[in-house]
Amino acid sequence: MARWPFRWGAAAWGGPFAVDLKSIALPGLPPSALILWTAIASTPADMVWQVYVNGRLVAVTSDTRYLVVLEAVGVFYFEVIGVRAGVDDADFRSALEVIPGDRAQLTWSPSAKWGAFKWGYQGWGKTDATLYHVYWDAGLGGPLTFLAETSHTTYTSGRLEDGTYVFRIDPLDAAGNRRVSSRTRSITVLRMPDPVTDFMVTGYDAGTTTFSATWTAPATAGVTEYRIYSNGGSGPIDYSTPVATIAAPATGGSWVETGSAGDWAHAIRVVKGALEETNVHARHEYELGGSPLDVLGLQPAPVLNLQARAIEAGAIRLAADYPAMAEASIGTAVRIYYDAGTGTISYAAPLLSIDIPAHSLGGGGVMSILGETGALTHGTTYLFVARAVDAAGRESEDSAEVSAIADAVAPPPIYPDVALVIATPLLEGVDA
Repeated sequence: MARWPFRWGAAAWGGPFAVDLKSIALPGLPPSALILWTAIASTPADMVWQVYVNGRLVAVTSDTRYLVVLEAVGVFYFEVIGVRAGVDDADFRSALEVIPGDRAQLTWSPSAKWGAFKWGYQGWGKTDATLYHVYWDAGLGGPLTFLAETSHTTYTSGRLEDGTYVFRIDPLDAAGNRRVSSRTRSITVLRMPDPVTDFMVTGYDAGTTTFSATWTAPATAGVTEYRIYSNGGSGPIDYSTPVATIAAPATGGSWVETGSAGDWAHAIRVVKGALEETNVHARHEYELGGSPLDVLGLQPAPVLNLQARAIEAGAIRLAADYPAMAEASIGTAVRIYYDAGTGTISYAAPLLSIDIPAHSLGGGGVMSILGETGALTHGTTYLFVARAVDAAGRESEDSAEVSAIADAVAPPPIYPDVALVIATPLLEGVDA
């Protein structure tokens, strides 16, 4: 399945006009993707958009979305450049960011060279090669080994890891004669780093104006640092200057940035040497507000499917589901609140607290939570609500309210009658 790194270009006469470029991979053959972007408020009225895929101009459109039909499954970089109508047929690829390649493309001429053709069989400068064998060192620096066979005069490798690779092309004729070429070619690969996952702003300290965040590092080798970007409390994120730089291999950190009440967004990008990936999906949007200022909307996910039923001795058994999903705040326990039989639930103190089993961040699915109250008053109807709570004491929204009637009295005794009877035989095959 294709990954979708994202990039955006600058307008041909300066300034970013297309922001928040996103892609949605669409299933089917041929593979395709819907790319979408946002035009800033100051975009000129006669602006049109050039769409580039892996550095190649594929379309010009006045819309802010485009369906790209791809030639193969792989890694694709999409860029959008805003240009004025009338110059939209010009190729502005020189304005694009440099995208490092991750595949080796070999091309060669079939023409024979001096001393490499057959007298009396081939014409001058001609070759009778019908196949070509590609050899390489697999980036290991050792002897060259067979990689592929082709009848074309070009070959593109699969995606390569970082390293230096050596290649050689040997021609074969129809009789199977192979000439071991004397020339090799080498290329050095330095891949764009992959983005982080599970990026979350976990808090804001109003006293020190310090934000904190966590993330999961990518599998990319050679990551040197992470850069945090901000929208300052409103509007799109400003990717021109990071508000913080955190050295790898950290998977969390904090930075000082004066906060004010508003709709905040922070993003993170991975840096590997001179390369910085440019996705717009590793971000977290939330509200900063309250008094004092605090990160709102970071409470754990709510409890699902709360159920209550009476069990022996007047106790109530409570069961629920908890989603094992990536949340800004991870629930560590479920608190059960009740009405004590008054009809109004009290949140002064929980009736009981049920620990949530440890789970993997972003693991998906749900976990079953089970707990029991102590003995309650027989015949009384009780109302229950559950809230998840995180390690910092922040509670989730309420679950759905449920009720149960406490039952502490066993049923009355049974006094059976007994009599002797004669069993009625079963006559198979005989009509009754």
